[in-house]
Amino acid sequence: MKEVTGTLVLLALFIACCGTKEHPTHLVATEDLRVALGANRLPPDAVQTPFQPQLSIVSTGRYETVERRSQLPGDVAAHIAAWRGETMADRGQEFNGSCLVVPDLPRSRFVIGAICDHWAVIEYETGGYASINHVVIIDRRGANTEPIWHGWLSQPVADEDFVPTLMSGALWKKTTSFDEPFNVAR
Repeated sequence: MKEVTGTLVLLALFIACCGTKEHPTHLVATEDLRVALGANRLPPDAVQTPFQPQLSIVSTGRYETVERRSQLPGDVAAHIAAWRGETMADRGQEFNGSCLVVPDLPRSRFVIGAICDHWAVIEYETGGYASINHVVIIDRRGANTEPIWHGWLSQPVADEDFVPTLMSGALWKKTTSFDEPFNVAR
């Protein structure tokens, strides 16, 4: 029993060092620890949003592709900086892509974006135990800096397919929301 407890403590320390709230591996490992240790509750989700948009409505916008963070409209860049607490690295720039944090490097990197008058749909990546690609929806009409939806891509989307996949509604079949219970089998 001491070996099992020691192993769980080491696992918990590893997760504390390498996992992030945004990383599904962290959520799965935390769930495993909760079950193993008999804890009563999991940590809060990565993003708690009061509004779940109808994703099909978001798909109806007339989107333009943005391939560089530096090309984002000012309001979208400001939303991201306020929400993330930092500026994302641009495509191809270095960022903290592993468990070993390098000071002065962002913890996330812009991948691609789709912008219309009402919405900004941004794909970005974070590091940690393993790299993961996230998708967020930002409502450009409001002052709220939190995304109104946040998920992770369970299937990759090529850059040239991002906007067509979004507009067809197929993007939502390739993502899992952080606001839904995490399901490994999905």
